[in-house]
Amino acid sequence: MAAADGAGIQTAAEWRSLVLCVLSAAGGLRLSSSTAAALSFNEVDLDECGYDDAECLYSYSCRCGAELLIDEASLQRGIDLFPCSQCSIVYRVLYEWEPDEEEQEADAKAAMEGNADPAVTTT
Repeated sequence: MAAADGAGIQTAAEWRSLVLCVLSAAGGLRLSSSTAAALSFNEVDLDECGYDDAECLYSYSCRCGAELLIDEASLQRGIDLFPCSQCSIVYRVLYEWEPDEEEQEADAKAAMEGNADPAVTTT
């Protein structure tokens, strides 16, 4: 199987395996083999999504009509797979995270203190 960050994933079977691993780890999700086989995968660029400042949520309209909600905190942690709540589509969100000023200051402070373990991982 390809790298866990999704780099090099080419086939639907590879996507399906990766998504099932991630979803299972995230919430103990158990899917039957027929449900797993029915999953389909799409990619969406974060720039195509709407954003709600008050809720820190991105939104995207799934082709089934449901609204896919993408929380900023998950993206900051490197989670980029979001299943639609109404159909079998799992979306991989394409984005490049740019830390805000507070995050940059915290990273700089940690580096100066010898804790070069930044709070945010960029992709």
